[in-house]
Amino acid sequence: MNAVADLSLSYPGCSQDMTGGPVASRIYVKGLGTSSDRVRLLIEALTNHRDFEVFVDPSVGGAADSDFYHNAAAIVVVCGNLLNGDTSYSNNWVLYDLEYGSRPMIFAKIDPGVVLPDKLSKLSVFDLTGWTGGENSELAQLMNRLDYIVDHQLPYLFVQSLSPWVVKGAESAVDHIGELMTALRRLDVVLAEDDVQMQALGKTLRELGETYRVVKSVVEQFFAAGLNPDGIDGEAYARLERRRLAETIHNGRAHCLRIGARYYREGGIRQALESRADAEILAMADETFHELTISDHDMLAKMDLVGEGVTHESRAVVTLLMSGQETAARRRILQARDLLLPLEDKLDEAVARFMAIEASLGYAEDRAVEKEGVNVTIGTVNINGNNENCNIVVANLIKETELMVVAPGVPNDLREYLTNLEKAVAELTTRLPDEAAEYAASDLKELTKQATSDRPNKLLLARAADSLINMAKSVAEIGLPVIDLVTRVVELLN
Repeated sequence: MNAVADLSLSYPGCSQDMTGGPVASRIYVKGLGTSSDRVRLLIEALTNHRDFEVFVDPSVGGAADSDFYHNAAAIVVVCGNLLNGDTSYSNNWVLYDLEYGSRPMIFAKIDPGVVLPDKLSKLSVFDLTGWTGGENSELAQLMNRLDYIVDHQLPYLFVQSLSPWVVKGAESAVDHIGELMTALRRLDVVLAEDDVQMQALGKTLRELGETYRVVKSVVEQFFAAGLNPDGIDGEAYARLERRRLAETIHNGRAHCLRIGARYYREGGIRQALESRADAEILAMADETFHELTISDHDMLAKMDLVGEGVTHESRAVVTLLMSGQETAARRRILQARDLLLPLEDKLDEAVARFMAIEASLGYAEDRAVEKEGVNVTIGTVNINGNNENCNIVVANLIKETELMVVAPGVPNDLREYLTNLEKAVAELTTRLPDEAAEYAASDLKELTKQATSDRPNKLLLARAADSLINMAKSVAEIGLPVIDLVTRVVELLN
C-alpha cells in the first residue's frame, strides 16, 4: 500500500447521530472468512489509536448491529483464509458498499495464503499476515489511512446511482424532446407576424435546448476530471459530488410551469393560435404543450436523474481515492464513461439540431417588441372558503394539493397541518415574483404528495421542506407560518 496521498478535500469533520449520517470517529470492523481470535489484535490496536469508536461485527465476535455499520466513518474489512473458495460474501453488505461507494472501505488480509474473490482481488489490501502485535509498517499505513478518512469526513449522501436504465431513460428523453421541438417548429409559420408569441415560442425552444446543454456540461465535467495525465483529479471529483448535480440540471433545464404559463395564460400562445391555426395544428399544439406541461415528473425528471447518477459516481471515485484505491477509482471512471458515452453522443447530435432550429427563429428576438413580457393572468383559487390571489399556475398547483389533502386515509392531525399550510403558502405566493411563487407552490405539492403517501420518499420530502422554508425566510413575517407548519409536518412524519 502507498502512503496516504492528500487529495486536498475540503470537507469539515462531522459527528452526527445514528439517523443523521456518519459519525467521524466511528470505525466498524467486519470479517470475511476469518475468526474472532485472528482479528482481536487489530481491534485492540484500533481501539487504542486516537479517539476511535470501534464497533465489531458479529462475524468476528462482536455485537454491533447494522445501524452502527451504516453510520460508520470507515469500514475495515479483515479477510482470512476461510474465505478461500467461499462465495457467501456476495450476500453481505461489503460487496454492496464497495459497488455503491457510500463510504470508505479499507481491506486487510490477516491470514497467510488468503485468496480474495474476483471482485475483491484487484483492490489494494494491507498485508497483516505476519503481524503478531507491536509496531508494523503495514499497520502504520492502515492507521494513517484511517486518520486521513476521519480528518476529511465525507458528509452523508444518498442519491440515485448511475445505472443503464437511468442513462437509457435520459437518451429516450433526448429523442422525445427533439420530437417535441420539431412539432413546436411548425408553429413558426402560424405565428410569424406575432412578435410577442414568437418571443414566447422562442423562449420555450431555448429552454428545451438548454436542457441538452446543461446535461451535456455535467457529463463533460465528469469526463474531464478523469483525463489528467498526472493522475485522477480528486479535488475535481470532490467538487462534482458536493455540487448536487441533479439540482444543477434541474435549475438549468426547461420547466413545465413556465412553458405551461406561456401557452395557457390569457393572451398566450394558445389564444393566438385559435384565430390563426387550423384544427390539426391546434390539436398538435395542445398535445405538445400538454406533454411539456406535465414533463417535470417524467421526461425532464429523467435528466435530473443523470445529475444524481454523476454525483453518485463522483462520490464513489472520491471514496475509493480516500481509501487508497486509485486503480479501482480509475476503473470506476472508465466504467461510468462507457455508460455515459452513448448519451453524450446523442446530446451532441441533439445540440446540433437545436442550433439549426434556433438559427431559423433567431430573428424573433431581434424584432422590436413594445412589451417585454405578458403578465400571467391573476386567478382566484378558493381554499377551504378563503380566496387567495395568485397566478393561474400557482392556483392550479394549490388546487391539486388540496385534492391530495382531502383524499380518504389522511390522518386528521396531518390533514389539519397540511390544510393550514396550503393557506399559508397561498398567502406567501402573493408576495413573491411569479416564478418564485410557482416554485413555492410546486414544493408545496411535492411535500403534500410525499406526506400523504403510504411510502413517502424522505429525500424528496426533505428537499421540498427545505426549499419551502428557505423561500418563506425571504418574506419576513408572512413566511413564519409556513416555516412553523412545514416543521410540524416533518416532525409528525418522523
